[in-house]
Amino acid sequence: MKMRKNVCHIILGFWLLCMAAGLAHAQSSGSDFAASRPRLEFSTFKGGMGQLFESVISEAYSRLGYDIVIDHFPAQRALVMANEGLVDGEAGRVAVIEEHNHNLIRVPTPIYINTVVAYGRKGAYDPKSGWKGLGTCKVGTVLGYKFIESKTRGVRRAQVTSYTQLFDMLMADRVDVVVAERLESLEAYKGCDHSCMHMLSPPLAQKPMYHYLHKRHASLVPAVNKVLMEMYEDGTMAAIHEKHGVQLSAQ
Repeated sequence: MKMRKNVCHIILGFWLLCMAAGLAHAQSSGSDFAASRPRLEFSTFKGGMGQLFESVISEAYSRLGYDIVIDHFPAQRALVMANEGLVDGEAGRVAVIEEHNHNLIRVPTPIYINTVVAYGRKGAYDPKSGWKGLGTCKVGTVLGYKFIESKTRGVRRAQVTSYTQLFDMLMADRVDVVVAERLESLEAYKGCDHSCMHMLSPPLAQKPMYHYLHKRHASLVPAVNKVLMEMYEDGTMAAIHEKHGVQLSAQ
């Protein structure tokens, strides 16, 4: 009887050992499978617009079987890193960047409609006068937003690295008007004294923004574009925009 119990204990121990080994192998195989997915890294803005881009791009590449990493930087640095190939591309930009950043290839389907607005004190500037009306003002902008930089070139301009700095300058009367991307600037604007400064209407411009890949990934452009179009068709793109508090079309 004692020998029979010992045999049973040996068999049970062997079975438990096999089960543990099998579980370890399954976990290892799962890890190896997850690690086998290709990974891409993209730069983008800090703030609300960059968070929206991260949501869109993460979904698109997941459908293609890629893991991605999104690095949030000041606008100028994000663009330089993408163009120099230090990352695999830029999450989202307006097409004006193509003039000087020849290493980046546009994915044709837009991922966001950029809305540029002016902020200022009442009477400081009439937004209905458009870009030309800024000629009599000292204008504040954030460095690295290439479309805004191109449209304010030639006017008296102060450029800083954050929207907090920009609105502080407006409150201190160091600039007359701030020109900014609406979604990107909203968080900083909410912390301002709205009794003496306002978001002016109508917007100065609305421009599509696109995802860009570094030229070494040119072969990926058609596949990414196809997925972005599918995201429009199945409602995913609209749902992502709504989650971030913006409309899919121009607003």
